[in-house]
Amino acid sequence: MHDSEIYGKRNLKILHIPPTTIKLVGQGIPFSGGAYFRMIPGGFIHRWLKKVNCEEKKPVVFYLHPREIDINQPRMKLKWRDYMIHYYGIRHCKDKLEMVLKSSQFQTIKEMIEVAKKEEEWK
Repeated sequence: MHDSEIYGKRNLKILHIPPTTIKLVGQGIPFSGGAYFRMIPGGFIHRWLKKVNCEEKKPVVFYLHPREIDINQPRMKLKWRDYMIHYYGIRHCKDKLEMVLKSSQFQTIKEMIEVAKKEEEWK
């Protein structure tokens, strides 16, 4: 948790909930949201979820934008790299998300915040 000055308010408590990463070859690689979630095969996502939860004893934060499961969304003309970031894997994203949701127990960010509020750092 951080103390910050935002919009002129002092001592505002901010809970920073970063995207989850997995350590591979010494680097933290995101896997649980956005283009990373869509591009990485479901088997890896499942394995890394279990590794972070069970071995590292940390929660995994998953996030998706609604457009990432909308196969009928209008497509913009983009450069190849940007096209891949925005659209690659959308066709199977919903199935992958359902597989992940069935494989573990989850809670909302709001529920995570309620737990954090009970901890010493919020007092």
